Amino acid sequence: MEVIRYKRLLNFQNLHRIGDDLLGLFYPRCCLECGRQLLPDAEVLCHVCLTELPKCGFTDRADNRLEEMFYGRARIEAATSYLYFKKYGIVQRLMHLLKYRGRQDIGTWIGEALAIEMSDSGRFASIDLVIPVPLHPKKKRKRGYNQVTRFGQALADQLEVALKENVLKRNRKGKSLTGKTRIDRNESMKDAFSLTSSIDLEGKHILLVDDIITSGATLEACAQKLLNLPGTRVSLASMAFTL
Repeated sequence: MEVIRYKRLLNFQNLHRIGDDLLGLFYPRCCLECGRQLLPDAEVLCHVCLTELPKCGFTDRADNRLEEMFYGRARIEAATSYLYFKKYGIVQRLMHLLKYRGRQDIGTWIGEALAIEMSDSGRFASIDLVIPVPLHPKKKRKRGYNQVTRFGQALADQLEVALKENVLKRNRKGKSLTGKTRIDRNESMKDAFSLTSSIDLEGKHILLVDDIITSGATLEACAQKLLNLPGTRVSLASMAFTL
């Protein structure tokens, strides 16, 4: 019986491979940047475009540029971001596909890559749970998903902790902060978020995650809500950091 089951498993696996080959023949997986057909071991980008990704290299470095951004603003334990965001660059195009074209696999892909860095670093070893920055409910209904969720889930899986999505609530739609001073940004984000629940948060080290960090005002507002809880510590991670 075991031999028969093993043969059936092999036949199933062979059929699965044939199916994948046929699917690739008619619907080839292509690099999202250059359009080249992806090799079997590649995801999202081909190996050539992968080498051109502008990586931040923050994960192993204490007092990196991202952490410096929050000095005097919020008590952050550690912070990292995977890619530099530059207007008209490859990262902007990836973020556009993630946010507006349903390519949630990009969030997973970046999350898995950053999670390896974080696990190897040791600076994020005490994380207890991951919380994504929320979208306004109307925007989430329109888009159908929060573009940060898959990214946060990939980090949570690698760090072997829980992802909690409904801890923070955005009270009003976000507005562009471009061109505003730091004081204006902080005022604009005042009371933009609220805690829906503090159950199991006190005394925890929370990893707060977002897609792109520009001014840091959004993460600062969220972090302050969490830091008001007794014994809570907050670290940050994002997919991209604006140059």
